[in-house]
Parts: sequence; structure tokens; C-alpha cells
Amino acid sequence: MTEEFEHEPTPRDEWEFANFQLAWLEEVLPDLSLGTAKAATRALQQVYVTIAHLSDAASHAGKTDAKGKVKVSPDHLGLVQDLANLVKHKQYKEDYKPWSGSRPRFAAMGSSQDFVGFHLDVRIVHRNDDSIDGLELARAALDEWKALYQKWGL
Repeated sequence: MTEEFEHEPTPRDEWEFANFQLAWLEEVLPDLSLGTAKAATRALQQVYVTIAHLSDAASHAGKTDAKGKVKVSPDHLGLVQDLANLVKHKQYKEDYKPWSGSRPRFAAMGSSQDFVGFHLDVRIVHRNDDSIDGLELARAALDEWKALYQKWGL
């Protein structure tokens, strides 16, 4: 049974969906198995794609510049935009111009354990820095979108 929506999702709806997905991934994982780590990593990669599509939702809401583009910061939003492109296309095209100024890649994907339980651990390499936490990056990008949406009144 499919649920019918009364309206197209708004930028706020899309942001809330990505936020819900990320909140789930930030919680403790049920186990440390390879299958769980792979499923959680794929889910995080889909969060990047959803976050990248928030610029499309903002465009549809009329929040664009004179060229019809939504400007994103090269830091968190640009980095997520590049990673979403990598997820969607499996590799960067030769002529790809990165939003973040350099082509980021996934360095390590898996899970780790601490005194609380098991956690998703995804590391991003960007400009020779391999210490970027994939979950923290997604959270920072969602926080940037939230600030933009509030500024725009969406």
C-alpha cells in the first residue's frame, strides 16, 4: 500500500527526511558485522545524495541566484555535493569540477566499538586530510542547510 501525499515535498520536508536518516545512523548500531557496516555506509551515502538534492528543492522554491543556481559553501555543502556525485556515478568524470576545490574520496568505511556500543565509522579524504568524519560532515552540511532555510523563511 502506498501513501499518497497531498503536496510535493517542500525543501523543509526534504531536510527533515535527511535529518531523520542521519539521526538513525548516529545512533548505536545493532552489531559490528560487516553486513551492518555496509548497510549503514550505503545509508550514509544516500544521505549525502539527499543533502545534495536539497539545492534542487531550494531552486524549486525560488531561492537561486541570477544564473538559476543555489550557491553552496565549498566547505561542508560543497564537499557533500562532490561525495554525492561520487556515490551516484561511482567515479568522477575526467572533466568534473569539484564544488569543494578538490575531489574527495572515501578512505575507510566500517564500524567501531566503544563503551556505549557499535558505531558507523566513515572517513573521508579531502586535500590529503583523511581525518574527516563522514557522519560529522553530513551533520554540518544539514546544519548549514537549516540556517539557509531559516534565513529564507522556508
